[in-house]
Amino acid sequence: AAGGLDATAFATWRHQPRCAACGACAGPLASCKRCHGVAWCEAHKDLAARHAADSCDAKILEQACYGMTSDQGTPLSLASRSPGPDLPRGWKAYFDAKLWDFEVSEGMLALGPPAAMIADGLSLPLTAAAALGRRPEGEIVVHVAGAATDDLVGVDRFRELFCWLPRATALRVCFAGVKLASSRTASS
Repeated sequence: AAGGLDATAFATWRHQPRCAACGACAGPLASCKRCHGVAWCEAHKDLAARHAADSCDAKILEQACYGMTSDQGTPLSLASRSPGPDLPRGWKAYFDAKLWDFEVSEGMLALGPPAAMIADGLSLPLTAAAALGRRPEGEIVVHVAGAATDDLVGVDRFRELFCWLPRATALRVCFAGVKLASSRTASS
C-alpha cells in the first residue's frame, strides 16, 4: 500500500475525482456536463470551455466500454467468419467490408463501444496478417512477446488470421511474458 494506506483506502484515493489542471481533490469540483469524465476545481473552472469535443467523445466511449466490460465480464473480442480479399487500409474499410460478418447483430457493431472493442481486439491479429502477407501455408505460429494476463482474454480473436491467410491450416499463439507460462492452439 502507498503512504501507509491499506489496499481499499488506496484504491478509493486513486479513483477519487480530481481537477484536470492541478490534481486537487479538496473542495467542490465541476465536471463536464456531457461526459462527466473530467472535472475542474474552483480555480480552474474556466478551463471547462476548452474541453475539446473529441476528448469528451473519447471519455464517453471509454466509459461505455467499461460498462460493456462490466456487463459482459470480459471485453468483446471476436473474429469475423469469412475470408477477405485484401487486408483493409483502416478500420472504416474493415467495417465497411466485414460489418455483416460477425456472430453478433450488425446493429450492435454499429455502436461505438462494441466497434471500439473489436478494433482493439483485432489490431494484433491484423498486424500479424499484414506482416506475414498472404503466403504462409500450413501451421502458423504467432509469438506475442511481453504478454500480460489481459492478452489471454479473447484469444479466439486470432482466428481472424484464417480470414486473411487462406492457405493456413493451423494456428499456434504463444504468449511470452513475465507471469505467463502457457499457450493455446486453435485449428481451422
